Amino acid sequence: MTLQRQEPSTLKIGSWNIRGLPQIGTLLHMLHYFKTEAFDIVLLQETHTPSHAMPSLTVQFLAALGWQIHHSGHTNSSAGVAILIQTDLLQHPFFKLCGSNTYKDSAFPGRLLSIWFIWNRRSYILYNVYCPCSSQYETIGDQRFNAQKYYISNILYPATASKAMETQYANSP
Repeated sequence: MTLQRQEPSTLKIGSWNIRGLPQIGTLLHMLHYFKTEAFDIVLLQETHTPSHAMPSLTVQFLAALGWQIHHSGHTNSSAGVAILIQTDLLQHPFFKLCGSNTYKDSAFPGRLLSIWFIWNRRSYILYNVYCPCSSQYETIGDQRFNAQKYYISNILYPATASKAMETQYANSP
């Protein structure tokens, strides 16, 4: 089934700190909300699930309900970020998923995830960053955020590389 849209230049993206991958019942309510609100892509923070332990049942469950998951978790059950993409969007003629990166070898495992996609012949990189911060650790949080921002902009995707990717895929279907 192909997703039909009146305005092919519109994507609806949401973000939610879920504070732990919920039980199936709660997950059903969340997914129903995402569909009701017509989100195409949803960023989740604090999944509290290590990458190697993402239950295949959860992945299959999400797929059966029309979502593809990309996940990055830490070695323990802290942190964790995910990006959910509606499977209808993946079949849309204006959308092409080019790749994802979990940055598991970076300084921020389980706190940084990106997808790279083409929408309406334009290249985009969508980042999901979880950077906890409280008043007690505000300076540490600010330093971590600035370090992640530097890491993203100067190491992972410098402007020249991003422009080259956009040019390379400008004529992609």
